[in-house]
Amino acid sequence: MSLEQARNARTKAREQVKIGVNPAQERRKKMQQLREIEEAEKNLGKTTFEYVANEWIDLQGESWSKKHADAVYATLLHDAFPLIGHLQIDTITPPQILKVLRKIERRGALVRLEKAVFIFSAFL
Repeated sequence: MSLEQARNARTKAREQVKIGVNPAQERRKKMQQLREIEEAEKNLGKTTFEYVANEWIDLQGESWSKKHADAVYATLLHDAFPLIGHLQIDTITPPQILKVLRKIERRGALVRLEKAVFIFSAFL
C-alpha cells in the first residue's frame, strides 16, 4: 500500500467513525460475508439431485444387494439425471418429478417406473 492509499484509507476510516460505524467491525463483517459466499459456492455442487442421489445409494450399502443398487442407479442415470440431476435438491418441484415419471411411462417401462416412484419417495 502506498502512502497516498494509506492516507485515503485513514480518511475513509475517520469518516466512518464520525457517522458511528466501527471500521474494524465492518472489515470483519465483510470478511465473514466473503467466507460464507466461498463456503456456499464450494458446497453448491453437494446439493444437486445427482450428488444427493449418489450419496443416498452409497448410504444404503449393505442393506441392498449389488443387483438392486445397480438397478436403482441405472434408473437414475438414464431417466432422472438428464432431466433433474443438475438441479438443487431443494428447488425440485412435483411437476419436474412427474416429468421424469411420464418419460418412463411413455416408454412402457412399468417396472422401472415402480423403481423411480420408490426412489423419489425415499428421499424427496
